[in-house]
Amino acid sequence: MRICHGLAGYTLEVEDRELEWRKPADVVRLHASSQWRVEADDLIVLASDGGTLGPTCSSEAVGHGRDVFFFVRSDLDPKADVPADRLLLDPGGSASAAGSSFQPAGAAEEDDDLPGDPAFEAFRANIAEARGRLAEAQPVAALAAQARTRLEVQQLAVQAVLDNLASQRATCSRSLALFFRKYEKVQEKLEQNLSKVETSMAALAAVALHPAHQGSERESLADAVPRERILRFTAGVQEERARLVQRLERLRQQDAQAQALSEQVAEALRQALASERVPAAARAIEDGLARAESELLPALRSQVPREGAAPSSILEEEKRSAGRLEDLARACRGLGDLLVDLKAAWEQQCLTYLQRLREVSYIQAQVRNVERQAALLEEEINVQRNYSQQLSHLQKMPKAYRRGLCEIARRQEFRARYVAHAEQARSALARMVEEENGRRREFIHRYGCHLPAGLFEPLGSLAPPAKVEVPDFDGALPDVDFSSLREFVPTPGADVGAGSAGAAGPPRRRAGSDDQSGTVAAGGPAGSAGSSGASERHAAPGEQPGPAAAAAATAGSAASSGASERPAGCCSSSGTAAAGMLGGSAASSGGSGLAASQDEPAVGRL
Repeated sequence: MRICHGLAGYTLEVEDRELEWRKPADVVRLHASSQWRVEADDLIVLASDGGTLGPTCSSEAVGHGRDVFFFVRSDLDPKADVPADRLLLDPGGSASAAGSSFQPAGAAEEDDDLPGDPAFEAFRANIAEARGRLAEAQPVAALAAQARTRLEVQQLAVQAVLDNLASQRATCSRSLALFFRKYEKVQEKLEQNLSKVETSMAALAAVALHPAHQGSERESLADAVPRERILRFTAGVQEERARLVQRLERLRQQDAQAQALSEQVAEALRQALASERVPAAARAIEDGLARAESELLPALRSQVPREGAAPSSILEEEKRSAGRLEDLARACRGLGDLLVDLKAAWEQQCLTYLQRLREVSYIQAQVRNVERQAALLEEEINVQRNYSQQLSHLQKMPKAYRRGLCEIARRQEFRARYVAHAEQARSALARMVEEENGRRREFIHRYGCHLPAGLFEPLGSLAPPAKVEVPDFDGALPDVDFSSLREFVPTPGADVGAGSAGAAGPPRRRAGSDDQSGTVAAGGPAGSAGSSGASERHAAPGEQPGPAAAAAATAGSAASSGASERPAGCCSSSGTAAAGMLGGSAASSGGSGLAASQDEPAVGRL
């Protein structure tokens, strides 16, 4: 894995063995802190594919031989004063290169061919000076090559940044698409429920209340709901819908603006690193050094005369050699001027690159702001969905009221049957105890008096009386039974769900409900008779059974006689309980939600 400084372009190779016991993010933080003195908490780490390298990312996700780029978060702050990165020569390397004898390829063999005559000393000195100047220019060429390498690393980092920005934009676009789809569905349902409010109120006015629920100013189901409060509620919902539409329009504009800015910044970032100033300056330095080594130095060596040449020709060649040396020295001095241009181009390149990275950071902040705004608006949409669900109660209220009356009657009937069965059980148990104690007294009178006192002492005890307690329940229910429902048939409301005002028939009778109730009502006496029969089977031979069996066999089945009086549409033991707003409108004058009392002031959004 190669760790790359995304802004400066430095690199550091890390062995894969180090990733076997450490997470990639920890390795990057460790080396960035030790190599470049960067705080571990001030790092933004990206993989080569643009993904964020988190603390839980494994080495398998990063892969082997891939690049990892880190950026300093504090440098991306527009108010931060970040010094420009400079290309610096290695002072020690430059001095050592100047002090050493620079020898190009094949120079040692050529130096051996130089004549040893003192007359050629000037030629040897010129060649040595030329090599020294070329040695001084070597660090400049190395710095130019380093600049090109760092520029390539910056270009790779730019691609990772662009991939990260594109991924963030794609995620935001998908989230907004789902968000607006949810908004459209909620608004469609809310519009349907709002359009049915008046129809629902008319349907409630057509449903007459049961006499147990009627009052001086309450005759229909519409009188049990706060009409003015409902109208204020619907008006408030309409106002909130209008405000939400405006906020959604602003969100669309912010998203479109962020999209346009992200495209502009991405293009500007590509163009910033596509500039040819740094590569051109680096190539000029490398080409100048290569020309000095391959052309000027051989030309200087070519001015050395042959051994035994005439003194006049040697003097002439010395002048030409000095001119060649001056050309080479001028070329080396030109490399210094090119180095100044390279440094200036590099500093400008780094400043522009940093500015573009700050723009990318700003765009990413704008994208996150759009996502946060969408999250807040989604809460508003959820609130409006709750409003829509509250308005739907009005459409279901007529049917729920009819079902509620049947449920009250069913519970009243169940309570009567429950108490009747308890009375039957109490009477049956009392008769059983009376018969049992009579038999025990007869045994003691006939046989027990002849037994020793300590032999069958427990035989002198009597059966204790039974206690059957029935807790009080459903005592607060209004006086509604099936006979009153048969006499009072509430005006069936319109089919609110379909939006029509036509009358609908009463609810369909559930199959088998009355038969089941009758069976349960008759089950008590049968069970009691069975118990009495068991007592008779244990009677002494030749004795007459007591009156318990006959009394239990004919005990009160009248408690279940009300089951046959149910009007059509009322449920039995499996009836549906009244739900929604019925608890506050039909059974009592108080309540909550849309079905609260008309005298109760509006609270909150309602």
